[in-house]
Amino acid sequence: MSLWLLQGIGFTVPIGDYGLVMGQRNAASPSDAADLNPPPSSFVPPLPHPPPSSFVPPPPHPPPASFVPPPPHPPPSSFVPPPPHPPHFSIVPPPPQPPPDAPRYSAAAFPSLSHLSAQCLAAVPSALSRTAACLAPLPVRAQLLGAFSRHKSLSDEILPPLLRGVTELDLSDCVHVTCAGLAAIGAAGGALRSLRLDGLSLSDEALAAIGAGCARLAALSLRRCRRVTDGCVAAVASRGALTALDLSFCRQLGDEAALAALRHCPLASLLVDGTRVSDALLRHTPPLGRLSVLSLHGCRAPSEAALRALLRLSPRLECLRIGGTSAADATVEAIAECLPRLRLLSLEGCAAISDRALPLLLLGCPSLTALDVSRCTLVHALRFHHSSHSLCELQLSHCVGLAPATLVEIAENCEALTTLWLEGCAVLNDSLVFQLCQGCAALERISFSYCDAITERAIFYIAMLRRIAQLCVGGCAQLYDEQVITAVSVCNTLRALMLPSLRQLWQ
Repeated sequence: MSLWLLQGIGFTVPIGDYGLVMGQRNAASPSDAADLNPPPSSFVPPLPHPPPSSFVPPPPHPPPASFVPPPPHPPPSSFVPPPPHPPHFSIVPPPPQPPPDAPRYSAAAFPSLSHLSAQCLAAVPSALSRTAACLAPLPVRAQLLGAFSRHKSLSDEILPPLLRGVTELDLSDCVHVTCAGLAAIGAAGGALRSLRLDGLSLSDEALAAIGAGCARLAALSLRRCRRVTDGCVAAVASRGALTALDLSFCRQLGDEAALAALRHCPLASLLVDGTRVSDALLRHTPPLGRLSVLSLHGCRAPSEAALRALLRLSPRLECLRIGGTSAADATVEAIAECLPRLRLLSLEGCAAISDRALPLLLLGCPSLTALDVSRCTLVHALRFHHSSHSLCELQLSHCVGLAPATLVEIAENCEALTTLWLEGCAVLNDSLVFQLCQGCAALERISFSYCDAITERAIFYIAMLRRIAQLCVGGCAQLYDEQVITAVSVCNTLRALMLPSLRQLWQ
């Protein structure tokens, strides 16, 4: 028996005549053995496997180093708390109330560059040259006039170049404008349709020049112009173009000026508060089919019968102010009978008016939305009927005889009320405030100043109103500023607040 090694498979196998090599059959003859067992010299080993070093592995996955983890949370020591909420109000020093035309800006209505430029020029009037004013386009000149008017810095030098083409001009309390500057309005203000000269030292000559040059003038306000006389105003009114005229507190004016305006002009609005009008005016007044606004506040000379006669001549009145006159219950009955379109009525300070005629007023004027009976000392109660739902504004301040049942009636019948003035009401307490807040849930403006019976609890009731925007509790004896501010701090709609100390806060 002979042995040899199979190479290339990693082990040795004994081979003989009758051996089995890698599963082959046994050799039966010498020739077969010879075939199976070639001599070692003729053996050609199989090709070896490639060395492991030649193996090329597949490309590996991207290394984890390419992963960018999210930034870690800041450590607790670096936490910056959010800024506190701004206070609801900021204290405004006296005078407590800002002017009604004061601009208020927000992110949605930011002032334009032209508006800012006009404000800057108004603060320094000498920076505006006459040539620049003349060459400026009409919108720019209108903005400049508005800015100069708000700053009260208009003067005789600035005014004439800006007037060309302007249709509205407000010179109220612009003390630097003299009669010479006012006379220039007549020469350069031919396009004017609305002119306010409140509080100016206006002479008859300047007013006559304005009337002659401003043929299109439709609205004229001479409020507190104490130098003008009846004859000059009557001459301007006789031109017949005015639709709105304000002669309030012109102490020298009387029947002649007002009667000329009523006879010659298609007036829709006439205000003669505090003037010297008398029964003579009311006796000679023609029918006033177009008049919708009439104010005679503080005119004590006309008699009650003359007032009733005037009301019958004005069936289209929508706004009537006769506070401080001789109006009585018969006047209220005439209003209920003759003025079905009336929407606003002021009877403030009419000492002869009682609560007997007020129910007739609410029945005869179904469109009445605002009623002022403040300082009517004979008004003790209000009895509401089906028309009471139209009332949105009610003023009962300083009605010293007001009964608690009246406030209950208001809470039960005036659900549409948005404004309620009850200043100096001695019977108002926390319980009645709660009933008012429940029954009049739409209230937006409330004044309970000098109501000594209300406490901090009433302020919490008011703060629950969803629309409250203005609250006055000045002079209330049982309230303190800190209590009121704390109580209304949860109210997001409040914009104006008068504190018990009479300070005002504005948001």
